[in-house]
Amino acid sequence: MNSLSKLVRRRSLRQDERGQGMAEYIIIVILVAIIVLVAIRLFGKSVYNQFSNAKGEIDTLQTEQ
Repeated sequence: MNSLSKLVRRRSLRQDERGQGMAEYIIIVILVAIIVLVAIRLFGKSVYNQFSNAKGEIDTLQTEQ
């Protein structure tokens, strides 16, 4: 009977650790999402302008040929 209670405790500990790992994973995903949103907010306009300028240059080169 003693070994059965040890087995039950081991299983419950493993399940607790899996829940903790999932919570840590979710926190990391949320932090990465926040960082990406802040980066887009800060650099989005600049990157958009760079791509627009590049597109304009490509269009200019195509019309010259």
